[in-house]
Order: sequence, then C-alpha cells, then structure tokens
Amino acid sequence: MTFQYITTTGETADVPNVVEYLEHHYTEANWVDNPESRVLTARTLQKKAYDVLSLSSHYRERDLQAHLAALPEAWRCLECGAAPSAERSDVDRFSRCSPETCFRRFRDRLARNKERVEIRDTGNPRMGLAAFFKAGKKFEKGEYIGIHHGELKQEDVDNKSGYIYDILGNEPPHLGLPRVLIDAEKYGNWTRFMKHHCDPNIRTDVSQVGGLRVVVFTALYDLEEGVELNIHYGADYFNGSRRDAPMLCTCDWKRGPHPVADGIF
Repeated sequence: MTFQYITTTGETADVPNVVEYLEHHYTEANWVDNPESRVLTARTLQKKAYDVLSLSSHYRERDLQAHLAALPEAWRCLECGAAPSAERSDVDRFSRCSPETCFRRFRDRLARNKERVEIRDTGNPRMGLAAFFKAGKKFEKGEYIGIHHGELKQEDVDNKSGYIYDILGNEPPHLGLPRVLIDAEKYGNWTRFMKHHCDPNIRTDVSQVGGLRVVVFTALYDLEEGVELNIHYGADYFNGSRRDAPMLCTCDWKRGPHPVADGIF
C-alpha cells in the first residue's frame, strides 16, 4: 500500500518508492550477518521489533529492577500512566501495561489521525510533499498526533537517509540501552511527510508506551484546518555526521537561507 497525495491540480497520485507501514519494519539484514540462514514469520519479526524497542528485554533479571528504577518520571506509559516496574508486587499492573495492551491501543488510536491529515504537493520543487490538516479538522494543544514508524536499524553513521530518528532520546546514558534508528525513508506512516521549521507547531519526544520506546509527536498549539504540520529536525540533521558540510535552513522563520535555530525537537 503506497501513500496518496493531492497534486497542485487537485488530482490524487501515489508517492513512489514509499510503503505505508503501521508497524515498525524489522529486516534481518539490518541486524545479522547472514539473513538467509533463517526464514522468519511475520509474527516473529514483529516480536523482534518489540524486543529491540523494549525497556527491559536487554537486561538480566537482577539488573532490570535497577534499570527501571533509574528511568526519569517522564517515562511513565503515555497510555495508562504506569511506571515500568520489576517489583514482584507490581506484576499484575505491569502485565496490563504491555505491548499487547497499551501500545496497541495507543498506536491504533493515533493511526486514525491519518483521516484528519492530507498529504499535499507544496508546489515548491525544493519542498516536495508536506502534511496539512484537512478542512473541518483540528488538533488541540497537548494532543498526541502520531508515532514515527519506520525500518529499525542499528546505528550507522554512513546512512544518508533524511528520515531517521534516534530512539535513545532522553534516557539516562549510563543505562546503556542499545541505540536504535527508526528510518522512514522506505517504510513509514504519514508523519514522515512533516517538514522542518525553526519555530515548529509539533513537538517531538522519545518516551514509552506499554514498555516500548516510541518517538511521539504532540501539538504545541491549538491547530486549525489548513495548517501545515511541521517539526524541528534537530541540529544534527543540518550539521551532523551524516553531512559533508553544514546545511542552511530555508523555512520562512527568517528571510532567505539561514542557520538552523535551536528549538524543540
């Protein structure tokens, strides 16, 4: 299933070479040396994707309690508000807050927001396609509007994709969770079409839902119909190791090309 967008003449067309994907796409080739050695079912691949993003699957049992206790308060589940816990007394609560419950409810509810958004040709060859509110639709300040889905990859400094998010986020660095990249260049959802702006109307955060790390987008203001949705890509997108030289921003925050502003991302 490919994305459709509204052309400048009002017709609909397909977005080439991009697959609309509502789950994270896990490919063995991104994680093992010989992917042909095993044939994995779709369910197994989904479980592997969940394992990569899990807060707890990378730790021995005796380390798990210390790891979860060290997470910041902001890492409570965005769906039910529960804090991940390895305490035996919290087993029932923790089982109710899981990828199969909280994450799926959160993911499915936010996936319906696609009906409130249209992918439209901006008419600017340098900008291409962007995400806008449909007529009669709006988002309220503080509302979660989407999750960044894509292909899960190990850290790769040579990857030139412009659709990558680092899932490590604001987790304390001493906890040592593996760094995971979510790349929406080939597989993703509608959020991949949000453009950069130095003064964005959408905030990007890394948090957790049902014990899985997520990149989530939140409305910074009340947003009305026809508004373009934009985010801050972060300074690394313009100045980081994936680029041979710093790149100037061309958003309308300032007249003409300008260095990227420090901002919310």
